[in-house]
Amino acid sequence: MTDLSSIQILRFSDNILTGPLPDVMPESLPYLQILELDKNWLTGTIPPSFGNMTSLKQIYLGQNKLNGTVPRAVGNFKSLLVMDLSFNLFTGSLPIEINNLSALLFLYILGNNFTGALPFVEGALPSLLGFYAYGNHFQGSLDPLVYPTRLESIFLGVDGPSSWSNNFTGNVPSTLCRLTNLQILNIGSQTPGLTGTIPDCIGNLTQMNDLGLEKNNMVGTLPSTIGKLSNLQALRLHKNNFQGSLPTQIGLLSSLQNLFIFENNLSGDLNSLTPLWNLESLQANSNNFNSTVPEGLGDLSRLASINLFENQLRGMLPESFENLTSIEYLSLARNNLFDDFSFMCDEQIDRSIIIEIHADYLNDTCSIPGEVIPSEVICPCCSVCCGVNDLCEILS
Repeated sequence: MTDLSSIQILRFSDNILTGPLPDVMPESLPYLQILELDKNWLTGTIPPSFGNMTSLKQIYLGQNKLNGTVPRAVGNFKSLLVMDLSFNLFTGSLPIEINNLSALLFLYILGNNFTGALPFVEGALPSLLGFYAYGNHFQGSLDPLVYPTRLESIFLGVDGPSSWSNNFTGNVPSTLCRLTNLQILNIGSQTPGLTGTIPDCIGNLTQMNDLGLEKNNMVGTLPSTIGKLSNLQALRLHKNNFQGSLPTQIGLLSSLQNLFIFENNLSGDLNSLTPLWNLESLQANSNNFNSTVPEGLGDLSRLASINLFENQLRGMLPESFENLTSIEYLSLARNNLFDDFSFMCDEQIDRSIIIEIHADYLNDTCSIPGEVIPSEVICPCCSVCCGVNDLCEILS
């Protein structure tokens, strides 16, 4: 490459390159600004000599088979804007020198085997906007960390395979509430899990559009200040130990499209959800909601999926549900509902997609050996019938 010394951009993404990174690359390409080697079969470690590539602004090494630790020499990338080391086999802690990258905007280290604590220190990474680190083995408490103040996106854990998590413990730190530019905060699926409550100061994050705290061990009630997150589109709190009623202020989340609160200990009614006109998916199964289904829920015409399975809901389903013309999935099993559900089979509800309606009991059309099926529910278009012992029959 000695005759290519003036090259500033080198793109070899998505090929079948193999072998180690050449340690002579820095001296061969002294003016290189963009290096794209992602989506190949490269192996070995990052040579310390790469730290001499001080003109680099973007480096993409993701989706290879690189291993070892990240060399301390990466701290020399003073002009670097983007670093992508994702989906490799890197191990060990991130070097403290990474805090020297004062121009860095985006850091992608997800899908590796990094361990230890996050290395953030006071005043470090002042330009950082996005930090993507799920799918590692980082550990310790999030509480004592000082976070880069311009952060807009934090991904430390997302719902999915266990390999998409980390091992953070302790409370959700109130220091996160100082990140007033934060739009995405995903710290779900930690092992063994975050504890404590959602801090009241969460309402300071008014730019937030995606909040994920799912699959942890968090407790307490949902704070009323959550209603200040008017830009929130996705709220994932499922598989925790939250309890109490939904705060009425949750109805102020006018942009909310996806609400996942299943497998908690929430109780009371669902009335506070009826102003959520943009809601498309409501997953509230396996809680202790113990009221009637509110009439206003059927007026949320964008709802495509409603899961209220395994609560203590009672009474009749409101006929406003016939207005749910976008519905694709409705689960009501294991409640105390009774009614003639025939209005849900009206032709105005789009049948181009099969609607799966779970009902506690079905009249005439359901027969499960060993089950008692009282004639309390009529639903000629239901596709699944479940009896009292959780045995179910798929209906033709």
